[in-house]
Amino acid sequence: MGLTKFEMTTPQLRARRSAKWSQYGDEVIPAWVAEMDFHIAPCVQKAIEKIVNEEDYGYPRRNGLPAGIAVAEAFVERMRDQFGWQTDPDLVLPLADLVQGTYAPLCAYSDPNDGIILQTPAYPPFYDAIKNTGRRLIKQQLIERDGRYQIDLEELEQLIGETTKIIVLCNPHNPTGRVFSRDDLMVVGNLAIKYDLIVVSDEIHADFVFDDKQHIPLASLSPEIAGHTVTLNSATKSFNIPGLRCAVIHFGTF
Repeated sequence: MGLTKFEMTTPQLRARRSAKWSQYGDEVIPAWVAEMDFHIAPCVQKAIEKIVNEEDYGYPRRNGLPAGIAVAEAFVERMRDQFGWQTDPDLVLPLADLVQGTYAPLCAYSDPNDGIILQTPAYPPFYDAIKNTGRRLIKQQLIERDGRYQIDLEELEQLIGETTKIIVLCNPHNPTGRVFSRDDLMVVGNLAIKYDLIVVSDEIHADFVFDDKQHIPLASLSPEIAGHTVTLNSATKSFNIPGLRCAVIHFGTF
């Protein structure tokens, strides 16, 4: 049976110099980092080839404006079309990657030794961001029930103390894959309002949802919840382009 146009052979993959395929020897099957093993979408490849062929490596502008505005507008358009979230490009700031986007709100909305709630297990750079900025990690272990991970919402409120400033939410959750329900997200958002917290919502996996589920951007739930939410997102997971180093951070109207 032949390969489809998007599939790649093992030699093609092992010829890559990316982290996934270059860190270990041929005796190891790499399955440790979020790089997908198929060809890039033709429209993405064509856009990259155009830049390369034209040697267009200068400071980018699109339609006479800084390229960051085009990125912000593209993000807003995609959120509207895919998830029904109406928002404003002026609230969107392009970044190099989501890890940068994790550090920035921790520094902006908390002080050293303030408490940061993180649902675990968690993406390792979240731990690093909390530790490296001198914040205090407050772990909340997700509960597994019948093969499905859930947030203990009563425990979440109990973990909030006087010096708790931020909840780091990953939705869809990495690494468990849980897509949190509207009811769950409403509780988290309302707790942020009640205790004047910021929710840093990493939604980079928004496009990877099974057909019977729906990703709901936290900031789309209400203007009040949006006002307590910093949303992180990027095209890098959906389109398998992490090496292009582009992400966005969306700020609610605080």
